[in-house]
Amino acid sequence: MFNHELKTKKEKAWSKALSFITYRQRSKKETKDYLLQKKYAPDIVDEVIEKLKVYGFLNDEIFVQEWAEYSLKRGRGLQRIKQELWEKGIEKDIIETVLNNSEEFTFEKEYERASQVIKKYLPEDYSKSDRNLIRKSINHLKRRGFSHEIVYEIIKVYFD
Repeated sequence: MFNHELKTKKEKAWSKALSFITYRQRSKKETKDYLLQKKYAPDIVDEVIEKLKVYGFLNDEIFVQEWAEYSLKRGRGLQRIKQELWEKGIEKDIIETVLNNSEEFTFEKEYERASQVIKKYLPEDYSKSDRNLIRKSINHLKRRGFSHEIVYEIIKVYFD
């Protein structure tokens, strides 16, 4: 391959990557997968990823913080946020470090969020003895990513 052709492919890959990451913050894995899907050679992709990291355009720690903020606004619990981040290719130790250092993931804050979620979910005139509604409420909170302990406490308050 000619040097000029290689340079052009690198420039195109760089341009594609910049376009991809300007929409929202991306993880390294998301960006790498995107470029590979666009059929760029793995060595070119690796070079572009490194360049993006050097320039500070790709940072998985910042990605975790921003994804957590986004997810919290949507009423998601810690377990679901961790799962989504893992699926996006974030290393477990980065997820744990960033989220454990956040004040948003205390038991009290998780309980508050779960309480807000269940208030929106339950009809105003719900029956506290409706077994089907209890089951559906438990499943709703679990799908949102709240822990067993949080779900148990919420169900105890809203259905006892």
